[in-house]
Amino acid sequence: MSIINLKRFEDKYKYLLGEKFSGFHEALHLPPLKYFRINSVRNINYLKELDDRGVKYLPDRYFGDFYKLTDDISVSDTIAFLTGGIYIQNPSSIIPVDMLSRALKNNEEPVVLDMCAAPGGKTTGLSEKIARRGLIVANEVSKSRLKSLHFNLEKYGAWNVKTTSVDGRVVGKMFPETFDGILLDAPCSNENKIFRNPEVSRNWSEDLVKKMQKLQTELIFSAYEALKPGGVLVYSTCTFSVEENEDVIKSLLDTYQDIKFIRFEADFSYKGLSGEGRIDDNVFRILPEIENMKNKMQRTTYDGFFSAALRKPGAMQQKASRKESKNKYTQTFQRFFNKELPQGVFREVKGLIFMENNIDPGIKFFKTGLKAGKFAGDDIEISSQFLWEFGCSAKEPYIVRLSIDEADNYLKGNDINKVPPLKGNNLFAFYDNLPVGTVKGVNGRLKNKLDRYFLYGK
Repeated sequence: MSIINLKRFEDKYKYLLGEKFSGFHEALHLPPLKYFRINSVRNINYLKELDDRGVKYLPDRYFGDFYKLTDDISVSDTIAFLTGGIYIQNPSSIIPVDMLSRALKNNEEPVVLDMCAAPGGKTTGLSEKIARRGLIVANEVSKSRLKSLHFNLEKYGAWNVKTTSVDGRVVGKMFPETFDGILLDAPCSNENKIFRNPEVSRNWSEDLVKKMQKLQTELIFSAYEALKPGGVLVYSTCTFSVEENEDVIKSLLDTYQDIKFIRFEADFSYKGLSGEGRIDDNVFRILPEIENMKNKMQRTTYDGFFSAALRKPGAMQQKASRKESKNKYTQTFQRFFNKELPQGVFREVKGLIFMENNIDPGIKFFKTGLKAGKFAGDDIEISSQFLWEFGCSAKEPYIVRLSIDEADNYLKGNDINKVPPLKGNNLFAFYDNLPVGTVKGVNGRLKNKLDRYFLYGK
């Protein structure tokens, strides 16, 4: 950042924050606290493995599925992380997701749009928070970023998500009044990382803020057009500027005066900074703060974030339309699991079988559902990602127990030298209570059936 832009940034927030500026400014220079989110919809105890490895963590006081790491041991090479059991994420990122899921809690089958979805942290979090109900349409305009989105949807088992790739500014024209809920986590100037990310620091300017505001305003108007009457729109950014936050909300309110805020509060949140009470009293801001811990200054709050929830006037439609289809593969998959599998649909595409929700909003999709398996001769071979999602109820005769070292070796793509207990394509490798992946008994060893996609596809 040039010296001139640095001074402009600092002067701007000195004026807006007053006595809070000093702590805010110092916190922006410090590394953020490290958190992870548990994939709680799977009903698997992923924390036990972390305990076995000596990872230290504390439960978050606000979000029950988040934990704060308290040492420097990495979790990115754990079984839990590699199989989609934990997602490394700051809790501030889940706040707009939490807002939307709570606003839609009475809708049995919501049709939801995540308008700018990659890399998928909020999409997978939303899928978990609504317990795989309904349909989430995850849109990502960038084809290169779509790859990382698809990777995470498979890894985290989000079988009720389907993807599109269109410019968010035309979504309202393409899909008018289609969605019960929309999450617009808009592209922004990313001021939350301004002193920690050289690219963000180098690119920041008042012109960039204005450019982003124009794009965000076009996106929020498009989102509003795509929202059903009675639907809920949650707008969020990871930046601080009033121009990209309160002013974008104000533009929409000035055009549609009958929009209502859905207010959410927490003891760590701040009001808005625009000076307009009708907006500032109803939006949700997080500002980074610091405190002295054992003579060392560190952050005390989540990353900086802005969120606002808005309801479109009208009555919300409760039931989504469904596409007629037959679940002819359900019994094949069900015989390997104790608990009844959810009411998804198994669909064959070029020798592969996908599990998806059959809600039909009349949209052409890029990717649909979760790869459940593939044909292997006359049999069906269950995918590892399907096992990760439903492994909590896998039947005991099909389970092969691995040591933690064997599980680590498996997730690197290697076969395991262990005599299989049964013949057949579908044996399930477990470490303790964690589903690690699918294997096949071949010549006295366990042949690794993990999709190479999870080794190289990201």
